Amino acid sequence: MILLLSILNLKHLLVSMKTVEEYIKTFPASVQTELKKIRSLILAEVPEADESLNYGMPAYKYKVKPLVYFAGYKNHIGFYATPQGHEAFAKELAKYKQGKGSVQFPLDQPIPYELITQMVQFKRALADTAPTKKTNAKKVAKKAAPENKPTLAPNNYCEFSATLEKTHVHRVYHDTAYGFPIHNDDELFCRLVLEINQAGLSWTTILNKQENFRSAYHQFNIKKVAAYKEKDLARLMADAGIIRNRLKIEAAVHNANIILVLQKEHGSFENWLNLHHPKSKLEWMKLFKKTFKFTGGEIVNEFLMSTGYLPGAHQKDCPIYKKLVKAKPAFLK
Repeated sequence: MILLLSILNLKHLLVSMKTVEEYIKTFPASVQTELKKIRSLILAEVPEADESLNYGMPAYKYKVKPLVYFAGYKNHIGFYATPQGHEAFAKELAKYKQGKGSVQFPLDQPIPYELITQMVQFKRALADTAPTKKTNAKKVAKKAAPENKPTLAPNNYCEFSATLEKTHVHRVYHDTAYGFPIHNDDELFCRLVLEINQAGLSWTTILNKQENFRSAYHQFNIKKVAAYKEKDLARLMADAGIIRNRLKIEAAVHNANIILVLQKEHGSFENWLNLHHPKSKLEWMKLFKKTFKFTGGEIVNEFLMSTGYLPGAHQKDCPIYKKLVKAKPAFLK
């Protein structure tokens, strides 16, 4: 009976709440801190957003379109950026439990504020680039329907990829590249540069530009990139087909020169990686930070996971996992 009354009182409280501030105050202080940070970063990225309570949680609209939702729970923070936000960041979200259109960020782990910021930026960009031409109202309503309420989402990158056409960039990457060992130094360098360029963006963006990157960076020939001069940096900064970020471009050139040194000392970049394998994620992060430029924790984690040095690229029940095992990635040795 006491439990029933508590539930009824909670429902009454949720119904009576009118502001996000009131919603946040219903949680313990530690949870309030996390919710306030998420709210602040959303409003910092989209100060024009309309804030309200919808479906019993803080909801944000921008240009009359749903932007994101978030919610507090006992053991996690729920974040909703359906459907495009979850699709665009499927690889980044794969390590988190997902539910009805939400991703769950555990409260006993650091909340990935940078990732949340990227998702908010992505949803804003979608709204900013949405066509303004008038269309049939019924078609608009049908297309917008999934955005109006959190929807079912795949639980991981493997499940997400399985829903796509075989020619989709994510499906091709998942089925043929993600987690598979690379035995060519130029290709290892390519993967490192792509992971660095993904920082602050979605992996979808990088996959769609990967051929442009290859062309712009001389097929990732390490010797050629290491020899880039100012005119090459200017050329890359003017290339709309890639990510025009000066720091990322300079990091590619610097890291190419470092790899040349590693090749001279160890025979190949792959040999250097194998020499240090196995290491924990934290140990790898420290090593990469000491050795290369622009290699933060997530960049290092994804580079090593995507090249088979760390596990986690595929679920064991994923059909591709058997192919991965046959390829003998380093994490299985």
